[in-house]
Amino acid sequence: MDKSKFNNKPLGKLETTLKALAHRTRLEILIFLYNNPDSTLQSIQKHINSTQQNTSNHIIKMMYAKLILKQQKGNYVLHKLSDKGLKAIELLKEL
Repeated sequence: MDKSKFNNKPLGKLETTLKALAHRTRLEILIFLYNNPDSTLQSIQKHINSTQQNTSNHIIKMMYAKLILKQQKGNYVLHKLSDKGLKAIELLKEL
């Protein structure tokens, strides 16, 4: 592995991603979105049995780590996994 690719900036991004994945609720959200792309906050909230604020906070952390994308469709905001989120799922399947 080329260690020169791991300077401070990429390590910070890696840390952000790993922290986003290192929480049971966020893993549940990741798996839910893998199986249910284009989900609303309310459907995610219902699945993880949490409050809207708590669910939103988890989603924001995952969006900051670029694991989730959101898209406005009419009155709804839909969430789905980004390419990075899909790669994370594939990695998790291997573990």
